Parts: sequence; C-alpha cells; structure tokens
Amino acid sequence: HPPILIGGGGEKYTLKVAAKHANKWDLFGGTPEIYEHKLEVLYNHCENIGRNFNEIIKTHSLRIIIGENTSVVKDRFKQVEEFIQTGKSFKEVSNWPFIGTYDKIIDSFQKYIDLGVSEFILSFRGPPDFKQLREFAEKIMPSFK
Repeated sequence: HPPILIGGGGEKYTLKVAAKHANKWDLFGGTPEIYEHKLEVLYNHCENIGRNFNEIIKTHSLRIIIGENTSVVKDRFKQVEEFIQTGKSFKEVSNWPFIGTYDKIIDSFQKYIDLGVSEFILSFRGPPDFKQLREFAEKIMPSFK
C-alpha cells in the first residue's frame, strides 16, 4: 500500500490509530512542548501494541510568517489578517513558534528537529507573495543543510 500519513493529536483515538497504521504522523501547530507530549502518547500507544516507535516518520504542519525584524513580521501579519480575517491580534500570535524573525524561526525548527521531526509542511500565510518563500530559502534553509 502507499505510505499512510495520519494527522492529528487526539490521544485516545487518533494517536492510537497512528501507532497501528501510520508510516508518517503529523501534528498541525502547537508548541514544542505540546508536540513532545503528543510524541510521548504516540510512543506509549506503540509500546502497547509492540510497534517500533522509530518506524513512524514524524512530521509537523505549521503556519509561518517570517521577516528580518519584528516590524516586518508585524506588517506581514497585518496583511495576513486583512486577507484571512482570523480575528487574532499580533500580540496573540507573536509567541507562536513560527511567526517571527529569521533567528527565532531557525531556533523553532531546531527544537522540533531535536524532538525527532524530519519533515515539515509549511503554509506561508497571506495574499500570494513569493517574497517570504524566497527569504525562507535564502535565510532559513541554509541553517539546516
């Protein structure tokens, strides 16, 4: 069968199904602490059924807004908010792991890599604009080669 990716963090059902059937497991959003907790739950489900936890590829889906400084990030967030209208303020999201300056984003990626994440699914937010994607390729990706 083709590889199966199961996404979600439900501890009683979703992670149990992932332990049994997933080739890859994905969690959308959250903090490294939340991700680590979900990994522990997934590990326990794997132990309970006799599956090797390390057989499952860990992935993380995330929304990302980057910029060279906080002012640029804030301006980009305002564009996103006008485009998507989430109702959130910059203050509410500025502590999210993948909204911030290049250095913050690099640190956030490293935290997830240290937890065992080997694949990331990125969603650049806002109106269509390749500038952030280009910046990501030039400023973030070289840190992980």
